[in-house]
Amino acid sequence: MKLRGYNIFGTLVFIICLWLLYLSAFLDNPLGWGYKDIDMTKYFHLYLFYTIFFVIGSKVGGIKEIKFFEASIRGIRRNKVMLISSLALIFMLFKFINIRDIPLFGNPLSRYKYSLGGFPDYPARFLPVVSIYSFWIYRRVKEAPFLLLCILSILLPLFFTQRQDVIIAIIGIFAITYLRSKYSLYKIFLTMIGGSVVLLLLIGGLGVIRYGTYNLSGGTIDDPFQLLFWVTIGEISTSSSFGAYIIENTKEYFYGNYSLGEFYGVLNISDSAHGAELLRTLFTDQDTAQSIGIPFSFYLDFGIYGVIIFSFLSGLIYKVIYLKMKNNGKLVYSIIYVLYTLQLFWSLRSGSLPFNPIFLYQAIMLYFIFGKYHSKFYKNVITPIVIMSFGLSILFALIRF
Repeated sequence: MKLRGYNIFGTLVFIICLWLLYLSAFLDNPLGWGYKDIDMTKYFHLYLFYTIFFVIGSKVGGIKEIKFFEASIRGIRRNKVMLISSLALIFMLFKFINIRDIPLFGNPLSRYKYSLGGFPDYPARFLPVVSIYSFWIYRRVKEAPFLLLCILSILLPLFFTQRQDVIIAIIGIFAITYLRSKYSLYKIFLTMIGGSVVLLLLIGGLGVIRYGTYNLSGGTIDDPFQLLFWVTIGEISTSSSFGAYIIENTKEYFYGNYSLGEFYGVLNISDSAHGAELLRTLFTDQDTAQSIGIPFSFYLDFGIYGVIIFSFLSGLIYKVIYLKMKNNGKLVYSIIYVLYTLQLFWSLRSGSLPFNPIFLYQAIMLYFIFGKYHSKFYKNVITPIVIMSFGLSILFALIRF
């Protein structure tokens, strides 16, 4: 992402974050998080392979712009914006009804009683995207309903303590603002510092709420800022040391049950475990799902070939989307680019593919709102997919409720 010539959100920054995450696994966390007995130096080659093939994929994807997702040249389609946004809010409210609690103000662990995961949850997971485009529509037309829509789309996931969705919404708004505006390097720097503080408060603060202050430190850390810092480091770095621990304690590949687990879970209406939940049941006695980061997730599923193939594809798709955003001035392309990039950064901790079902779902919904609705592809493919997806979400929700 280049802002007035300064690249602050591109391939290089992602690679730097990847290696910082690797180095953070060597820190001695006073909270006791992580797996201290694991020799992380043995896994240097996995990060090296991931870096090399991600860059190669990015270079290949940048050879030529690929034509896809042609946006409409017309103005705001208020009816479709409000329709999709309202459905997303309704599904989010169902989540609170399902657990009969507000985790942020009640029991922080009550969100794990939620039984409508997988595809029924996808409309609610569209809320971060709602917040991003509502904010920009408000800036354009200055109408209060769009500002209210933006605020609700951030507050409801926050009340549910869904850190990922809140972070995507807030960073997404900032990122889109910078992509589509001109600011000095000084203001960019200040915003990055402010954004880092916000991330610290969101990741660390919600972690403290989730576990409780005394349960985290046992009274050994009195400074709240130190506690927030080490909780944030633990939340980010533990996925790496845990990934190394899993690899050392399993003799078989998972063949997609982890990194491709979200695809498996799309139409899985049973309660069988996959992804982070599968690791929890096999390797821990924890009450919540346990994630491993990249490149360990790819290696766990398919060995070194998984690291090579998935890192290549991740880089290739990143550059394809980047070129589409760079060569076109429409808001929707900027949103898709930011969503994919944030999924890419989130995969550092989650270990999932950045082009996961959530991202694909959000891209399809954006196409439904902003795409060329007179085209045959829109009428014969996108519209039926959107109608069918909401129908399946309602059906699966009724089955699991």
